[in-house]
Amino acid sequence: MRVCSRSDGHSIRAHLAMALVCVCGVAAFADPARFDNHLLVEVEVSSPAELAELEARAELLECRARIGANRFVVSPDHIDALDGRDYKILHTNVQALIDAEAADRAAARSLRGPDFFADFATYAEVNAYIDTLVALRPDIATKVQAGTSLEGRAIWGLVLQSPVASPSQRPQFVISGCQHAREWISPMAVMYVADRIVRNYGSDADITALLDAVEFHFIPIVNPDGYVYSHTTNRLWRKNRRPNGTSTGVDLNRNWSIGWGSNSSSSGSAEDYRGTAPFSEPESTSVRDYMSTLTNMRGHLDVHSYSQLILGPWAHTSSPSPRRDELFPVSRKMGVVMLATHGVTYDYGFGDDVLYLAGGAMPDWTFDRGALSWTYELRDDGSQYGFILPANQIIPNSEEVFAGMLVIADAIQRDVEFTFPKGRPIWADADTPTSVDVTLIQWNENLIEPNSVRVFSRIGTTGAFNEAAPALNGLSFAASLPAISCGQTAQYYFTAHTTDGRDVRNPSDPNTTYELHVGDATVELADDFEQDTGWQASATAVDGQWQRGVPAGGGDRADPPTDYDGSGAAYVTDNADGNSDVDNGEVILESPPLDLSEGGRLTWAYWQDSLATLDGSDYMIVEYATDVAGTNWTYHRAYETPLDQWRTDALSVGGDIPASPTFRIRFVARDVGNGDVVEAAIDAFEAIRYSACAAPPCVGDLDGSGMVDLADLSGLLGAFGVCSGDAAYIPAADLDSSGCIDLPDLSGLLAIFGVSCE
Repeated sequence: MRVCSRSDGHSIRAHLAMALVCVCGVAAFADPARFDNHLLVEVEVSSPAELAELEARAELLECRARIGANRFVVSPDHIDALDGRDYKILHTNVQALIDAEAADRAAARSLRGPDFFADFATYAEVNAYIDTLVALRPDIATKVQAGTSLEGRAIWGLVLQSPVASPSQRPQFVISGCQHAREWISPMAVMYVADRIVRNYGSDADITALLDAVEFHFIPIVNPDGYVYSHTTNRLWRKNRRPNGTSTGVDLNRNWSIGWGSNSSSSGSAEDYRGTAPFSEPESTSVRDYMSTLTNMRGHLDVHSYSQLILGPWAHTSSPSPRRDELFPVSRKMGVVMLATHGVTYDYGFGDDVLYLAGGAMPDWTFDRGALSWTYELRDDGSQYGFILPANQIIPNSEEVFAGMLVIADAIQRDVEFTFPKGRPIWADADTPTSVDVTLIQWNENLIEPNSVRVFSRIGTTGAFNEAAPALNGLSFAASLPAISCGQTAQYYFTAHTTDGRDVRNPSDPNTTYELHVGDATVELADDFEQDTGWQASATAVDGQWQRGVPAGGGDRADPPTDYDGSGAAYVTDNADGNSDVDNGEVILESPPLDLSEGGRLTWAYWQDSLATLDGSDYMIVEYATDVAGTNWTYHRAYETPLDQWRTDALSVGGDIPASPTFRIRFVARDVGNGDVVEAAIDAFEAIRYSACAAPPCVGDLDGSGMVDLADLSGLLGAFGVCSGDAAYIPAADLDSSGCIDLPDLSGLLAIFGVSCE
């Protein structure tokens, strides 16, 4: 037996909170029971039979019981149920926790004052604050009723629209909260986002531009009956208040039609009871009908707690969702900006990558209707507070939500985008055609006519462009640009037509083109990883750190059997034989700073493979930083497809990827959870630095005047007959490089006499 008594009151109150609900759904506060000297324990359960034995003699606090750690409340009369089991005591008197939690809530309310966000608001207070925001800015804010609950309460919403006319309909962004009643941080975060926009529109340039571009629809409390009940009777009530015979409540986030009936419960007493049919509940039906009136709904964010997660679709199935090229980079960026807000980590992924499958979820329905949709699970990670989040975390947690929301708002404004998986080059090798890899992303279901893509290019800055129709591989193609010599410029741009009849161009300004110049190449770093050249490894994962050395795994567990370039060494994740892969997090390999002041080109070999079922988010990610400190990282691309072989890639710097004297690149191998075998490796890294090419000397122009003239002829005649080694020898006059200035040189100069070097 392991016994561990904890004294952290907040942490224990989170466990207590589970005691009050997760006898999954019992209304514990309706007739409060006493829990004097009841133990709060965590038991390591090894089998379904052991779980059944414990449930018969103790109160299970998990809404989803599992093999592993489960929490129970054990009465003094049943303490012997723990005999011979692996458990730890979290608290010795549950009643003391109940009393302390009640005292904390009373104190918070008394100190709240006029600040709406100083404490968790009731249903009536949230609705009153909607009225306050409308009164503050009636020119942009409108209160709407999105529906009515089972018990007749209004489901109020707030619409924010710019007063500035728009030439086309703005994308509509729905932000919903409180499908689950006990998640009190949810409506507060939704209201905080609305509050920031209302109070800063017209004075803050960024927020003004945001509302001028996007129309917002806020529904802070989708489940008003459950929310009221959680305030008056049972603090951790989850569902709505539908009578189910001997039990109460339907989980509204299992009652939507997409995936309904899967990965949810058919038992009315279960916390995830899905209801008798899709949209059996007036709350889900009302909100569905309201959103169905939105003709340009492009974004949806459904706010929940807890776990600190960013969840993209699908929720109901492990099958990959479409539009991953849109969803993944947005999810990644949200994780970055939310972390940067207060240093709190939000993991990100799809479906059951980071949480569990759930059929009938609201964001799956909105995604199916064309909206880019996500679920946020807010603070904390469950280690301290769980659902009983202290009120002093309302504002910092809401600031994280606001930062993430801005990323979605930006994404839903995007049109067809021309992207450059290997970077857009600005430098070319002399007299060699240049290939530019391009991939089209059809953001927000803006579709292109596949045969409409064109590449326009020319040599020089004037004259007609040559038009070419590249061969597309899906939405990717390679554009071939003409060979140029030193001193020449190639200009180019791309076009396509959308299925709704619009022309798109890259670059978008019709008076602008991309340019390509010949550059002189210098090797900045050629690394076979035989020596330490300053690469840095770090990790959030529990296992799988990058290590430099000869691959040691043998290749039988998704690891590379050898290096790529034959030198022997490479960087490999957890370079050891056996169970040595990346687990439950990220491992990061960061280059030393590279001087690419005028641009350059990076090349490398990479290995990315997996055994078992690869999670939809177990990608290998490439990012770069251009700041001096190397702290501001920008997502570039992700390798999604595992393969048991080395592959190569490249990155041009200076075009869409900024040049920098302290350029860094990093490779992030990622494993969500620890159920997969994820391995990665990097080898044969090379960084080439480019600079403007030195123009070749003008043949025959001995004095550099720009013209082959009498002065040049005079100079050659003055050195006629002189050979190399003589002080009078003039190398430029030795036109044929024979070593002597002789008749062939004189003949050659006369042939070009009078020619301009321009």
